[in-house]
Amino acid sequence: MTESERASWWNSIGGLLTGFAAVITAIGALIGALHVVGVIGGTGAAAPSQDATGPGAGAISPPAGSPSRTSTGKVPVAPSVDGASGQGLLTISSITSADLESGIVGFGVPGQDFMVMPGGRTFGLNGTPMGTYFSTIGSDPRKEACVEALTTNRLGDFDIDADSLGRWWCVRTNEGHTGAITVKTVSVEAPRELVLGYVLWR
Repeated sequence: MTESERASWWNSIGGLLTGFAAVITAIGALIGALHVVGVIGGTGAAAPSQDATGPGAGAISPPAGSPSRTSTGKVPVAPSVDGASGQGLLTISSITSADLESGIVGFGVPGQDFMVMPGGRTFGLNGTPMGTYFSTIGSDPRKEACVEALTTNRLGDFDIDADSLGRWWCVRTNEGHTGAITVKTVSVEAPRELVLGYVLWR
């Protein structure tokens, strides 16, 4: 076997291995993308339950992999909030999105208002891509105070850390409704968890 024959044989094996690796990578990326959007491994959003206290009260246990909702219904998030059309809790432990109108969290939730991204010692909230924005406000917010705060001070994103417990932020949802969120629980150590209380006015 000549030196040129030996070189071309190794070059073709290297080319074949590179091509095979590219195909495997593409298939893995496709499977991962299909899983993230819910085509593989669970589909559908959780439907709110109905009970004696009204729509959406009570906890819901959705199938694994689907958006989930935890609503308080019977125990208001902020007892003195008047005229609220919805209140509840959103429990978050990984990268997810949330919709305040439906009270649902999950990846790719229809009508999502903001994304929550755990990282380091914080949970980042980002509403900019969805057209949602936030504003800080004192405790026990009212709709009128939130409307005013959202016209003067707009945040597209912010971070929540251990010092954020009990703080309130007003929210203008991408549907144009006014709401408020508060940090009920935050754990930046494993297992990471963020529980947001929310109030929504329509």
